[in-house]
Amino acid sequence: MNNAVYLGDREDSAALLTASTSDLPLDGRRASERVDFGDSSLLLVMSPTGDLGGGLMTILPWLVGLVGLASTVGATTLTRYLLRRRGYAETLAADNSRLYIEQRSVAQTLQHSLLPDRLPDVAGLQFAARYLPGAAGADIGGDWYDVITVDDDHLLIVVGDVSGRGLRAATAMATLRYASRAFASEGHKPATILSKLNRLLDLQRDGHFATMLCASIDLPAGTLSVANAGHPSPLVSVDDSANYVVTTVGVPIGVNTDATYETTTVPVVSGRHC
Repeated sequence: MNNAVYLGDREDSAALLTASTSDLPLDGRRASERVDFGDSSLLLVMSPTGDLGGGLMTILPWLVGLVGLASTVGATTLTRYLLRRRGYAETLAADNSRLYIEQRSVAQTLQHSLLPDRLPDVAGLQFAARYLPGAAGADIGGDWYDVITVDDDHLLIVVGDVSGRGLRAATAMATLRYASRAFASEGHKPATILSKLNRLLDLQRDGHFATMLCASIDLPAGTLSVANAGHPSPLVSVDDSANYVVTTVGVPIGVNTDATYETTTVPVVSGRHC
């Protein structure tokens, strides 16, 4: 700091008492203060020779500018990166949606291809079936139904459900469905068909079991013979009332290869539905 002290209240060289520099009067950035001194006064004048904040204050504007520039560049780079990632995520989501729709369409096509396209036409009988998946998603299940014409007087109705979902469950379902058709063509009774199917599926080996109803309709006798492998019993409706057929429920297919099944026979008269 440069300073000069004058006697009195004016910067008069004749009244100069002391000064730290000969370059008077002090100019530029300066400050002055009047101080009482006896019956007179002193005038103190001061002027900085450099930046009062030191070297840091000198370079501080440059530092602020550089930090701001770096922040701007960083924010711009981050924004561009986030926009690219967002575009990639949107593209990936669109691809996943398309693949999901395609997989679901393939799964539904495969599921329905394993079910009968149409039910047989039999004089005096009407058949109706409706399939609804048990859970939403792309995986196919192991549920199936079938109506098999054995001969002019006998029909075989099969309803089953393989445990689990996915391709392996559908494969087990297809095996049981087509095997039951083969056994029915050989003239086997419902209980025998279940026993034979039970030896085709093994829970330990295949990882699946199946519940199943196998029912034979004798048209001349007007009877329904049912064998049950762990499945809900069939419901027979008459006019405004409905009752379940009480069956002997055996173990599901594939749980115990030595299991046997029993047949329950009930009359089926005109006007009844099952």
